[in-house]
Amino acid sequence: MSGFSDEPVLIEAAHPKRRMVLIVLGVLLVIAAALYPFAQYHWREHLAHEVERGELQGAVYAIPLAGSLHRLELGWAGDRLAFRWLDPLDRSLRFRVEGDAGDDLLEWDPQHEVFGPGSVSMNPYKHHRLDLRIETLEGDVLWSGTRWAYGIGEHGHGH
Repeated sequence: MSGFSDEPVLIEAAHPKRRMVLIVLGVLLVIAAALYPFAQYHWREHLAHEVERGELQGAVYAIPLAGSLHRLELGWAGDRLAFRWLDPLDRSLRFRVEGDAGDDLLEWDPQHEVFGPGSVSMNPYKHHRLDLRIETLEGDVLWSGTRWAYGIGEHGHGH
């Protein structure tokens, strides 16, 4: 008797469902990666529209200092950053700023009654992510964090 047969032997594909799931996940990952920059841009524009704005057309944030919250505007003086306390606060502080346009140090300017304007030129119509440090004149850090300097634009009414 022979070990061969005329009957066809069908070989099944190894895990066809797993392969299809991996293909679908790969396609979804590519689509998500392609759409992410657009989604991030629109989300940032939404936040810029909704943020409270101050006199310098900048975003207003609550910053915790010495156990209480103080409102600070991250605003603009032309193409330079200028910060302004909305609450009365000690003006013998300074702001160390690190951002995409470079590093800057903003100190109190009694003539304009703002911290700044900075020495680094920035596009005031673009949103800038800033790493901030509020320091004493001796260099002691009182607060540090990341905030956005939203660009000037027609962002609506503010809150």
